[in-house]
Amino acid sequence: MTGKKRIRYEQISYFWTEMFDLHIDCVGDFSVLPTRIDLHGTHAKKKFVARYYQGEKLRAILLCQQTPRDVEAARKELRHALGR
Repeated sequence: MTGKKRIRYEQISYFWTEMFDLHIDCVGDFSVLPTRIDLHGTHAKKKFVARYYQGEKLRAILLCQQTPRDVEAARKELRHALGR
């Protein structure tokens, strides 16, 4: 638009929400339909991490009731997986 060389958008999408008694952090692209979801933790205890894959490629991570340190680690993991 400015006539300058295009710069690729490198940010990893992130948002958080609180619903009832849950704090949920979402990192990555949830618009892509996953072919596999790996769940670590306990859904019944409402403390877990879900990793969303398309094929073998990690696309997004959902964290429920996790610490800010865990969220930052997830962001780094996804950035590394996407090669950014």
